[in-house]
Amino acid sequence: MSNMRQEIVKKVLARMRLIRTENDYVTEIGASVHEHRTEALQEHELPALIVRDGTDEITYREKQSGAHHHSLPFTIDVVCQETDVNAEVARKALADVMKAIGVDPRWGGVAKQSLPKSASVITDKEGNWLGGARVEFTVEYQTAAWAI
Repeated sequence: MSNMRQEIVKKVLARMRLIRTENDYVTEIGASVHEHRTEALQEHELPALIVRDGTDEITYREKQSGAHHHSLPFTIDVVCQETDVNAEVARKALADVMKAIGVDPRWGGVAKQSLPKSASVITDKEGNWLGGARVEFTVEYQTAAWAI
């Protein structure tokens, strides 16, 4: 049995790794992509992307169909270098992530669609400096009943 969720996560990670200037993007943030990273990033790992999949909302459209509809949320954080901490760099990285998602929002045909939720610049608690950017989106897909 296929694990559709894992397949989608792998495709999102692979797509984010393509964010390089040689692939017609503005930034090099695809050089350092991490999944569910919780420990602090080292200077040599910056700038970086941290990709997280969240709580999958599962519903069924027709009770007798035997299929479940999934809405899987993703959060992608862009972490900038201290020397690159400014609004322009964060917005360029934000645009690159959005562009990468838009290349194929069906992720090679495994998803029905991807829906944007938010795109923001991240600041510290006092709003004094820019730490990076965040993109939130949802990937919708369908599986057989009780499958992920």
